Amino acid sequence: MTSSIQKNDGLLNLVMAQLKRYMPVIAVIAVFAAVLVILWSIFGVRYRTVRLKQARTFIEMTAKTDKASFEKLILSVTNEIRRLNAVVNVYDPKSELSELNHRILNGGRRIQLSDEMARLLSEGLFYAKETGGKYDITIRPVMMLWGFGTDKKRVPSPYEIQNTLRSVGSRMVRLQGKTLLVARPVMFDLGSYGKGYALSIFASHAARLKIHHYLINFGGNIIARGRNPRGRYWTVGIQNPRTDGVYVTVSLSNETISTSGDYENCFFVGNDRYHHIMDAATGYPSRAAIAATIIGNDATAVDALSTIAVIEGTNFFARDFNYRSAWIFTETSNAVTVYTRTNLIRRRD
Repeated sequence: MTSSIQKNDGLLNLVMAQLKRYMPVIAVIAVFAAVLVILWSIFGVRYRTVRLKQARTFIEMTAKTDKASFEKLILSVTNEIRRLNAVVNVYDPKSELSELNHRILNGGRRIQLSDEMARLLSEGLFYAKETGGKYDITIRPVMMLWGFGTDKKRVPSPYEIQNTLRSVGSRMVRLQGKTLLVARPVMFDLGSYGKGYALSIFASHAARLKIHHYLINFGGNIIARGRNPRGRYWTVGIQNPRTDGVYVTVSLSNETISTSGDYENCFFVGNDRYHHIMDAATGYPSRAAIAATIIGNDATAVDALSTIAVIEGTNFFARDFNYRSAWIFTETSNAVTVYTRTNLIRRRD
């Protein structure tokens, strides 16, 4: 018995001696492992989130990538926002769009466009034709008449509206390749699909950086690719336009979602609400719907379609537009009704 105890004590002493001998090495390995864990948490591939404010608009991005690629994505997106503001911001007198409007008003009748501007105008002119002019990207004079984009919003007289509508209508311009032919002076406003167009470019930057799982929210327009941190489709809530609550939650993967509503940019005269989504056929804010949400694959198109759906109301469903799902909210006597439709198009997984 005593011999067995002595042997065990000897073995224990040997083990302790060896541990003491290699303790510095073990400590170094432990520190190295801890450093690797910290470095991985900082620089490794994982889901990362950032929230920024650019050009008076919030942008939120969540992406599965390493630190360096995420920082490159942030830089690419912020640079792109600044670049696009210099292209389509109608409130910047030096933007490409403002200069185009200026040239038209000063007698320009055959104007050469940049590749990008030609593509942008082509998109809007297509939807103006499809809607018979109820949606129209030459709506700028009417927006100015109502004071949207300024602190002097007002309700114009019927005479003012009818007079201003003489300067509205895509029928007065024609696009031949990159050449804009102008029959009568017009002023363009591309705000109804500018954010969607920006999202499509953000997606191209993410693809270049080989980022496959992400969600980008640009002022309420959202594009989603791949899966969320739980390995599932991304989930997004559709707002009830008359409350702060969520009407329904939807799933997105390799899709984009856009919502337009009469609550986003509006003013009141008494109990009457006047908003910025204009029916170009009447020169007044649309009353056909109070909000619309569209889901589809093309970010630019989805942005334009959510505006068109507010202008057209449920008549929107009669048109053969390319989208996956649509929700249109109408209001009668303070009661909100929701109409929805899902098209049979494949989700791009």
